[in-house]
Amino acid sequence: MSANDLFEYIFKIVVLGKSKTGKTKLLKNYVGEEGTIDSITPTIGVEFFTKKVLVDNHTVLLQFWDISGRSQFRSIVDILLKGASAAILMFNKRDPSSLKEIREIWLPLLRNNLPNII
Repeated sequence: MSANDLFEYIFKIVVLGKSKTGKTKLLKNYVGEEGTIDSITPTIGVEFFTKKVLVDNHTVLLQFWDISGRSQFRSIVDILLKGASAAILMFNKRDPSSLKEIREIWLPLLRNNLPNII
C-alpha cells in the first residue's frame, strides 16, 4: 500500500524566506512538534514535515518542504520547487532585509518555477 492509497489528496507546500525568520518553528508548531522548538538550528538544504488533515470528509496529506534560506543552498531551490501546490513566504518584521529578500529573491524564484501559483 503506497501513501497515495492512504490519502485522497497530497499537497506539496514549499516554505521560503530568509534564514532565521521562523519557518521551522512555525512548521514544528503546526505539525505538533512543540517540544523541540527551543533547540532549532538553521535548516541545511531542506527539512520535511507532514500533517494529515480532514477537509470536507476527504483525507489530505500536507507535505511541507522547509527550504533553507541560506544563500549557499539557492542553487537547489529550483529543483525543490518542482511539483509544489502552494508556497508560504515568511519574513521577520524586525528584519527589513528579510522582506526585501521576499521581493528580490523568493518571489522571482516562484514566478520562474511555479507561475501557476503566483
